[in-house]
Amino acid sequence: MSQSGQPAARLVALLRGPLPVAALLAVHLALGLSAVAKKCATFDEGVHLAGGFSYWSRADYRLHSENGHWSQRWAALPVWLLGYEFPDTGDRSWQTSDLWGVADKFFYELNDADRMLLRGRTMIGVASSVLGLLVYLWARQLFGPWGGLISLTLYAFSPTMLTHGFLVTSDLCVSLFFTAAIWALWTMLARVSPRTVALSCLTLAGVLLAKFSGVLIIPMGLLLLGIRLANPRPLAVAFGQPREVHGRWRQLAVFVAVLPVLVVGVASIIWTSYGFRYSMMSPSATANDQKLVDWDKLSTNSKAIDATVAVARDHHLLPEAYLWGFTYMLASTKARPAFLNGEFSPKGWVSYFPWCLAVKTPLAVFVILIVAAAGGWYFRKGALAEKPPPGALATGLYDVAPLLVLLAVYWLVAMRSNLNIGHRHLLPTYPAMFILAGAAARWFARSPQRVWPRTDLSRRGKAKPAPTAPANPALTWAMRWTVVAALAISAVETVWWWPHYLAYFSRVAGPPERSYRRLVDSSLDWGQDLPDLKKWLDLWLVAHPQPADQPPRVYLAYFGVGRPDYYGINAQVLPCFHTRWRPHVPQPLTGGVYCISATMLDSVYTMFPGRWNRAYEEYYRTLRTKMGEFYGEGGDAAAASKVFPRMSSVELGNIFYQYEEARFNRLCSYLRSREPDAEINYSILIYELDDADIKDALELPAREMLAKPEIQP
Repeated sequence: MSQSGQPAARLVALLRGPLPVAALLAVHLALGLSAVAKKCATFDEGVHLAGGFSYWSRADYRLHSENGHWSQRWAALPVWLLGYEFPDTGDRSWQTSDLWGVADKFFYELNDADRMLLRGRTMIGVASSVLGLLVYLWARQLFGPWGGLISLTLYAFSPTMLTHGFLVTSDLCVSLFFTAAIWALWTMLARVSPRTVALSCLTLAGVLLAKFSGVLIIPMGLLLLGIRLANPRPLAVAFGQPREVHGRWRQLAVFVAVLPVLVVGVASIIWTSYGFRYSMMSPSATANDQKLVDWDKLSTNSKAIDATVAVARDHHLLPEAYLWGFTYMLASTKARPAFLNGEFSPKGWVSYFPWCLAVKTPLAVFVILIVAAAGGWYFRKGALAEKPPPGALATGLYDVAPLLVLLAVYWLVAMRSNLNIGHRHLLPTYPAMFILAGAAARWFARSPQRVWPRTDLSRRGKAKPAPTAPANPALTWAMRWTVVAALAISAVETVWWWPHYLAYFSRVAGPPERSYRRLVDSSLDWGQDLPDLKKWLDLWLVAHPQPADQPPRVYLAYFGVGRPDYYGINAQVLPCFHTRWRPHVPQPLTGGVYCISATMLDSVYTMFPGRWNRAYEEYYRTLRTKMGEFYGEGGDAAAASKVFPRMSSVELGNIFYQYEEARFNRLCSYLRSREPDAEINYSILIYELDDADIKDALELPAREMLAKPEIQP
């Protein structure tokens, strides 16, 4: 080798070693943790952390049983070990299994919310790094070191993984275990041994305990079994004397024999996770303690599922908390409000998740997937002077079968689902996409040989090179630099978006300032930006001094469960999702600065969802007339008894609440027709309104008025 070639060879050897892997994972961890450190708790994080803490500290499983036992335990582990305070057992919210009330006290009354949250997020970040390593190892096994680096780079700089890979939810953990379980099953289907069976038990239990969507691993496993039996290669069995089993029926007999071991192993791990106790509440629970929803009021509307759960309950086949959580999850996801491109639906759209994928995924990922597919076609179908090895095309598809099965099953279920509340529900599909993108490494193989993926998982060792003719040099050069450029652009774009990864949209969706017209909820606005809203308001108040004897004319409609006052935000709170609302006399709206979360602006989770219509308008006018009479009579208790005779305090409180909701949604209808004056990280929209604007918004004919009502209030 020439002297000039030695540095290049050393560089290549360095890039193929562990150093770049460690560097990419370190960058991923640094970007993710530094980004979430600037954000307050998102909508679900409080209940996840509170639930996990209660599992450790009280061995009680009443809180949030429907959403990820292992993920909650994992995130809450350092919080529990460090001895943070928790609401006592006499607290009303604990006794009624009010998870939102418990989480609110846990975060904002008893502890330092931000510091506690960062510890939980760090644990999820560690799990995200493990998933990144798994992506690298699987891609390397299939496509060599360059394939592993391509896949890991896409993973490390993915805005989606940098968002949900560092939030205290179950999404990252179920993605990790889906990837691990499908790989472990595929490995076991090639080689049955104590190690592969044990690993399959652990990962299968993990995906079932990470989130209840993990049950999709069952149809995935059955499909993989069918694919494995359709392949003529022998099955390696390493129980006792190693041997090979030939023939589909004999192989099927082996797998049938292994099935009870898997079932018992997975069930044992689940029981262990719940302390080998059937009851979801601890033995110290009192008669005052109750479930969030009693069993007799819980139904999935599927007789088959309800009957199966009843049998499992009667015979204590699984812990009660697990069965209750599974049933509650199905019952609560039958229909959920959804928003897409300015439209509202109570049941969602088939196009929802494809649209999410298109606009929330960097274009670089799609470019590299196309290059990878082109490489598969080019090298295996027609551009070789010599024919590829016998069965090479089938072999290539067989290698990636578990990834394709995961994507196919998950996407089929997702597109049929009514749960169109966030792009995050696609998270388990991203690792598989990144691994498949590693196939672009075919263009980096040295001529005249390239390495075909190792297909026989039952044999150890490296893949054997298959002889090929050199590819077209110009085409190879173009493809290589396309991959390099796409990876570089992806990394630069991700760094540029820091730290607002939750609000990331690719340029396909248009200007980021208009993202709130495309998607909301956990795809954009999940309650994460109170700290930056506080900074903006401080600057606004300096520029707009308020009279000392009057409160600032700041109004806030916030989609989240964080406490604005915890971050020093002094504002009149407008109707919000999960507002800590108590019956009160509605205060008039005046000119001022209106801070409206995107999800609230689009009226997704309100009494008057979607566009304003005639039915809403008639109801609003009726309430407005009655409230005008109430204010005209003095707006006190005596006025209430005149205007609303024979109404109880609860009924009167409901009237006030409905009026505030109607007035707020009428205001949002007006605001949707104009551009905001400012935006806080694309998720909170700022409108500076004067008294005339408020009058126009609440009295002039609504621009969104429809000929027919969408939904009755």
